[in-house]
Amino acid sequence: MSALDWLNVFKYHNPNTVFSKDDGWQFAPMHMIFDIKHDLRHKACFVVGGHAIDSSNHTIYSSTVQDLSVKLMLLLVVKNNLGIIASNIGNAFCTAPCAEKIWSVAGDDFGPRKGCVVTLIRAMYCLKTASDSFHKFFSDFLIELGFKPSQVNQDLWLQKLDEYENYDCVATHADDIIIVAKDPVKYMDVIQQHFL
Repeated sequence: MSALDWLNVFKYHNPNTVFSKDDGWQFAPMHMIFDIKHDLRHKACFVVGGHAIDSSNHTIYSSTVQDLSVKLMLLLVVKNNLGIIASNIGNAFCTAPCAEKIWSVAGDDFGPRKGCVVTLIRAMYCLKTASDSFHKFFSDFLIELGFKPSQVNQDLWLQKLDEYENYDCVATHADDIIIVAKDPVKYMDVIQQHFL
């Protein structure tokens, strides 16, 4: 559980702590999922039982960049001799705040903290609101970098720099991004510093 501790995903409480449904708290089971990728890499993912959570009072829709916007970005790369980087933000959802009030009991995966009551601080995979939470969180991050959403596609972000006449662009699709810029590595370095 060291990676989840490092990400500050949970808050640990005394095993006797009680969270009331009347205060909006919901219980959800948690477990590890193990996967073997097509290239035989192993991956483990800690997930929350989102099926047990009533998310009806929360937004669960998360928009994504339109195909046409990506095609136009590729055209800009060729026409204006710009750089392009495409990437996936690893463990993206675990960086965003959790929208719901969720508690659980730490199981065997928590080692010496087994039996503690935990509350979620960050969104976790399998929560219905996780994608929307990350979308809002990453949008705020792009605004801090000076980007603004385009008028026709809220998942195509633009920034006009004085250094040259073109725009720098970032397209988002859940936790996948495409950066088109004169120097896309500059943006990628900043993103890597803030996200895994």
